[in-house]
Amino acid sequence: GKNSDRPPDECQRVVQISRARHDEAAVLRCQYLRIPQVRETAAVLGSQPHWLWGFEHGVNEYRVAIGNETVFAKETLGPVGLLGMDLVRLGLERGRSADEALDVVTTLIERYGQGGSGQRDIDWPYHNAFLIADPDRAWILETSARHWVARPVQDLGNISNGLAIGTEWTRGAPDVTAFAIERGWWAADGARLDFTRAYGDETGVPPNLCAERRRRVAALLA
Repeated sequence: GKNSDRPPDECQRVVQISRARHDEAAVLRCQYLRIPQVRETAAVLGSQPHWLWGFEHGVNEYRVAIGNETVFAKETLGPVGLLGMDLVRLGLERGRSADEALDVVTTLIERYGQGGSGQRDIDWPYHNAFLIADPDRAWILETSARHWVARPVQDLGNISNGLAIGTEWTRGAPDVTAFAIERGWWAADGARLDFTRAYGDETGVPPNLCAERRRRVAALLA
């Protein structure tokens, strides 16, 4: 399930796309970027804000489900990049399992970065967190521009609008620690990177609101 703070008057349509084969040299137009298309894309069902190419959440024929949330991080995003909604749809079209979808999304983040406004009427590029799941496996993925960390969900898991993985990540971008040290966000003392403390921007949604949402959802799930 997903509950998202989208504009209340923004229509979202349910879109069904069939499995497709593509030419080797095909180019895909996302919201703000053109990227190479893959040879085959999966059948998907997604909820799509009417003005966007990507999805807020969806599921594919392999029972992979993905949804995203806005999170606040210190890095500045530009006007061109992949939206979180682009990445949801790309992960669904290209991933045949939760693990494969995680690889798809993180590879694209590292290669193209995030950027462009995710709101129609205001210029607001934002970072994203994702829930990626199939019947056997689930991941929580948190990002900051081209940097990311992820952890598997052991029992129950949920995300809100703030970075929360902390030191519990098991996978991350190759330079996620080095970049934070270079920026002065983390000490070069060998301690495991706390992604929340190093990359999080608490001037966005106040941490107490994010924490309360996570606590409430955890109770409901339990």
